[in-house]
Parts: sequence; structure tokens; C-alpha cells
Amino acid sequence: MATTGGDAARSRSWFYPVTVVLVLAAMELISVIAYRIVEGRAFSYREVRAQQAERQRPLPVGELGTTTGRPQQFLQEDVLHPYLGFVGDPALYPGFSDWGFWGTLGPNAPHRAPDLLLVGIFGGSLAADLYQYGGARLKARLGESGEWAGRRIVLLNTAYGGYKQPQQLMALNYVLALGGEFDIVVNLDGFNDVALDAVENGPRGVFPAYPRGWALRVENFRDPALVERVGLVTYLRARRAGLAAGFAVPPWRYSVTAGLVWTLLDRLAAARIADARRALDAFRPADRQYQATGPARPATQAAAYEELVSVWARGSLQLDRLCRANGIRYFHFLQPNQYVEGSKPMGPDERRVAVNPAQPYRLGVERGYPLLRAKGRELAADGVAFRDLTMLFARVREPLYVDDCCHVNRRGYELLADAVADAILRSHER
Repeated sequence: MATTGGDAARSRSWFYPVTVVLVLAAMELISVIAYRIVEGRAFSYREVRAQQAERQRPLPVGELGTTTGRPQQFLQEDVLHPYLGFVGDPALYPGFSDWGFWGTLGPNAPHRAPDLLLVGIFGGSLAADLYQYGGARLKARLGESGEWAGRRIVLLNTAYGGYKQPQQLMALNYVLALGGEFDIVVNLDGFNDVALDAVENGPRGVFPAYPRGWALRVENFRDPALVERVGLVTYLRARRAGLAAGFAVPPWRYSVTAGLVWTLLDRLAAARIADARRALDAFRPADRQYQATGPARPATQAAAYEELVSVWARGSLQLDRLCRANGIRYFHFLQPNQYVEGSKPMGPDERRVAVNPAQPYRLGVERGYPLLRAKGRELAADGVAFRDLTMLFARVREPLYVDDCCHVNRRGYELLADAVADAILRSHER
């Protein structure tokens, strides 16, 4: 029986939609395969959406979320401090005290009491996050000691993202000068002391002992070339956030193909931001002023590492002496880092997150940590309660690192808290 015109029309009306659906399905299937090839893991709607949400946050932080209080864009969230270099701006973060530290330190200076055990946390962002995410574990472990039975353990944080010696030493001096007291001081540091200089202060000719990014902090931005570079970084970050927002809405959020396209574009955006940051880091105006550079730098970067590590060691030695003079127990810990050879076994997923051959801080770790470890042994020989934690994770196979810099997940902070508590508790057993 011959096909009528109506039947042919109906066939055509079904043919095109079915063809479109089949083509889209084929694209999705191909994208699933391509995503696995590109990323090395299966596509996950949940993971892609989490990444897109993170790109849109004003403060890009790791898995711990925005409650960390660790400012990432130090030129935007930090404010200059007359004695400490910089602190956080309390006006921007309700978790910051009037003294500019995340937590409860300030406005009143802490004072000893028979029913309290005051523990000060000093260092950079890893120490600040230990306070935030490992604090409960640290307090519980310290509570195991019968020596402090009946005393409430209070953690007080003066650690801040980017701090390096002598900022830790200055912070203790500052708190003590304001009438503050501690029973125990914990200093967890080392990474910032060797990793930041070659990327931030070094290219600008800034004295190694000055706080991180010092030239940009005191720059008056009269140079159009500097303004242009800062503006480019800001523009590219905003553009990356907008790209994530565009792909996070229906129908694109439900498409593997769209997720693959966004992943590739986000990689390109990240590379452009990194290039812009390198150009900003390399900027050196011709008319540098002493307030921006300070004393002359060592002649070579190798000599700068030696100076940085010497300042780190002397800062710790002075912290120990200052604590002894004020009846405070001092404990110093060299923080772990993934770029220390053999310090952490990693599966492919953790390695993808934690290890970046192009990470600018990596070189500082590789060159500086052997010097830190050697100086740490000298500190211990001089009577400082020093412990090298670089191999703390050497037998931990579960994922801990959450970025390609230095930060860990909650389990990592619990392990750090255990190591700190063990050192303190063992010292009281002697």
C-alpha cells in the first residue's frame, strides 16, 4: 500500500527530533570518554558544580570552605600593621578580632588564671587553620594530661596567612607588650620562610626579612604599568568567575559536554591568570624607595635562602628565650609540605590536586627545606623544643592535601594536632 503524504510528513516530523536527540546523546557519550582522558577520572556533576561554585567565591579556598578566615588575596584583605607588617581587616570578616587575627585573641589581653591553660598558636596559614580545624582535637589531647586537670584549655591564635619570621617573634612581643600572657606557645612554620621570597620579594629587590609582598603593600600605584598589571589580574579573575557562573545554570549544568567545555576553558583561564600574576610579581619600577625595598638584598638567591633560614632559626631561638623569661613553654614545629621528597605517598587523585610542576613555591621548598631541617637540628641542640614534621605524613596513604601549595584537609589537621600534642605531653613526662 502506498505511503500517503500525511504519513511521510509524520515520519519527517519524528525524524528530526529523534536525530537531534541521538546526536546529543552521542556527544554526551563522547564527552564522558573525553573527560576521563583529559582529567584522568570519571565525570561527576557534583564535583564540577562544586568547582564552579568555588570559582565564583570572592575568596577561593579549599575543601574547608569560607569559614577558614584565611584571606587569599593579601592585597585586598590585609591591612598594614605598625609592628607586625600586616593583619586581617576586622571590618571584612566577623571572625576576626579587633587585633586582626582569626579567633578570640583581643580586644582584651589574655591573662593567666588557675583554672585556665592558655595556648598561643603562631605561624602562617597552616597554623591558623590548625587553630580553626584541629583546635578541638588539640584541646582534647592536651586534656589527657593529669597535670592540667580541672583547667579549661584555651587556644589563642596569632597565626596569619603569609607570616614568616620575624613576624612570629614580633607577634609574641606585641601581645606581651600589651599585657598578654600564655602558658604554652606553639609555633608551626617554615614553608613561608623559604617558599615566598623568590616569587614575591625577590623579583622586586625587597630585603628577604621583610613581610611577604611588601613592595606592593606600600606602593602608591602611581606607575601606570603597575596599575595595568594589577587591573589585568583582577579582570581575569572576574572573567573566570563569570565563566563558571554561565556554565552553572540550566541547561548547561546538566550536560557532560558543557562540563567538559567549561573544564577546558577554566584551565585556560587559570593559565592566563598565572601568566598575569607572574608579570605582576616581576614588576619593578625604576624609582624604588627605601620604604618598599629596605636594606640591600644578598647578591644571589642562594644567599637569600641562607639569610631567610638564618632569620627563621634566630627568630625561633629568640622566641624560646622570650618564653623562658616569661614562664612560657615554647614548642617549635617545622610544617610538612608535599614538595619535600618522600614526605607523602599519593594516589592519582591527590597528586592531581596537590602536585603542580609549575607551582612557583615549589622551588623554594626544594631548595629551602634541606636548610630548614639542618637548622632545626641546631635549634634542638641549643635546647629549643623543636620537632621536624616534614615526614609526618610519610606513611599516610589517604588523601590529605587540598591544594598545590601547602594546605591539608580536616584529617590532616587532626594529625598535626596529634603531633603537637604528643610533643607537649612527652615534655611533661620528663
